[in-house]
Amino acid sequence: MKTRFDSLLKIKKQSMQENELEIAKINSLIHKKLDESKECQEEMRAFLTPSSGSMQDFKMLAEYKQAFLFQIDCIHLEISKLKNERTKYEEAYRLASIEYEKIKYLQQNEQKKLLLALKRQEEKNIDEIASIRFNLKKES
Repeated sequence: MKTRFDSLLKIKKQSMQENELEIAKINSLIHKKLDESKECQEEMRAFLTPSSGSMQDFKMLAEYKQAFLFQIDCIHLEISKLKNERTKYEEAYRLASIEYEKIKYLQQNEQKKLLLALKRQEEKNIDEIASIRFNLKKES
């Protein structure tokens, strides 16, 4: 049964689904960044500190490790930004969900009113038909 809330309900449901999709995308990106961070950490651990060699070798190793640490920090900064963005979408989803439930409740009430009005009209029609039939029997 169509009500005036159908289009609003559809819009709110789409809004919820869009937010849900964005949250899923962000979660996927966070997992990728975490994997990337783990890979960098593993690569950094793979560098062995030389037990002998020139000071240049030690400096080069320290620079490589510093570069990996910088890259890991950048990845964690991106993860932090993604988490903040995810929080915003989760809040938008929560608000859209609340609005959806409100509109759904109003729609259900509207449908109940319409059904009640239809029932009353049907009862009036049945009463009218019964009185017409009664009058027809009376006249015959």
